[in-house]
Amino acid sequence: MADDMTPPPQNLDQRIAREIHFAMEHLGAPSRLLKWVDRWSQDGDARTLVGALQVFNDGRSQSIDLDYPRAALGREMYATFELLGAPPLLLGLIGSWSEGGEDDMVLDGLRAINRRGTIFEGGIIAADE
Repeated sequence: MADDMTPPPQNLDQRIAREIHFAMEHLGAPSRLLKWVDRWSQDGDARTLVGALQVFNDGRSQSIDLDYPRAALGREMYATFELLGAPPLLLGLIGSWSEGGEDDMVLDGLRAINRRGTIFEGGIIAADE
């Protein structure tokens, strides 16, 4: 969990990083992984995080093109969330973000999942209702 003295993130990338951290923490991510995400949220260095996630993922996503760090980061994030057992809605948001999805929409979706467990207002309605 973040230190109470940590200032709130200011820019959109930092807010997305904090929500990613929160989601990973909720899924039981190891502390070393959370530290890498925290570092990324502070310095914005996606390449360093991509390398750290590749180690964690044991090369599962095969992200090799670091000329496009957001795409590589997105692939590694997706593989990480898959390993952590993330629900399909969360995987979909991470996939959308890595493919250039609107940051505002991704942030709103991450916040909704982290707080309500779904991106849908009022929850998910069962098919038989």
